[in-house]
Amino acid sequence: MSELRIGKAIKRLRREKDITQEELAAAIGVTAQAVSKWEREEGYPDITLLPSIAGYFGVTVDTVCGLDTEREKEEIEKIKTQALQTLDIAEQVNIFRQGLEKYPHSYDLQAELACALLGLRDDNRQQHLEESIRLHEHVLERCTDQKIRSDVQANICTAYNWAGYHDKALNMAESLPSLYKTKEIEICELVSGDVLIDNIQDGIQRWIWCLYYWVSKMCHATDHYTTDEKMALYQKVISIYETIYENRDHLFGLKRIICCYQEMAEFLLEDGRIEECIACLEKAVEFAALCEDYDLQKQPTSLLINAVDVGSGWRESYKQAKSYLHYNLTTESRYDSIRETPEFKAILEKLV
Repeated sequence: MSELRIGKAIKRLRREKDITQEELAAAIGVTAQAVSKWEREEGYPDITLLPSIAGYFGVTVDTVCGLDTEREKEEIEKIKTQALQTLDIAEQVNIFRQGLEKYPHSYDLQAELACALLGLRDDNRQQHLEESIRLHEHVLERCTDQKIRSDVQANICTAYNWAGYHDKALNMAESLPSLYKTKEIEICELVSGDVLIDNIQDGIQRWIWCLYYWVSKMCHATDHYTTDEKMALYQKVISIYETIYENRDHLFGLKRIICCYQEMAEFLLEDGRIEECIACLEKAVEFAALCEDYDLQKQPTSLLINAVDVGSGWRESYKQAKSYLHYNLTTESRYDSIRETPEFKAILEKLV
């Protein structure tokens, strides 16, 4: 039995239940000072108290003792992977809700559900956004895991904005660290060897994601660029991706190139340039096929990112690029004008 885990577990359970040390102490028949001592990891409860503590919180004694922490982490990761593998946002939401029924204290699952709710676009969209905001705010109020918090801080900006709370979104965005004041920058001065390489390569991958995102936002959110200029911008992004992921052996790079070609096709379609639109969609299909054939056990060889961990849950999702592309092309109304053309039908056939 681990004293350290007991103290941390009791503190976490108490905060999740939103009760004070005094309230917990009164419920199990000890002093508030005793509870404080446990949470400061200066001692632990008598073994005879563990069932009472577990019963009060509605968890197992193992949970109070922290003995099932690793098993719980593994199961939560499985839930997240399962959700990522479905194309249906409503089903993703359902998977996360079911996960939270089993692990209601999981800030990780709460954050994932909050993010998934942003994707629901039915008649109850505003309700989904308000629920997403409540979940995001709850996690920020209570969660101490910095990785979860940083993701939530970014996602709640989107939730606030889409729900109509623009000022809140802007204030939260302004509080986020700038590109040059981040872990990836500062830690380079503090580590060396393989740790340094891992940190820098991870930073490069994050930056390259930002590049695609920034260009996409510039092209969609403003009229600053003509259609030809937008095509040139996306081609620059693709060229950089092809340079960094020079061997086309990383799902992240392949997926982002697909996104570039699909967005290029959308702009060309709006401009009435059907032949060029079809050509871009054919390139998207080409890279989607590379995703489908990707060996999940293969380590990327491209020099700039050959130390990046490829074990994240998004791999299984990205490998389904053909299914995602097929879903988008068959459900988005923007393609209605070319849906019955032989060229478009041929593209869909390649994705089945």
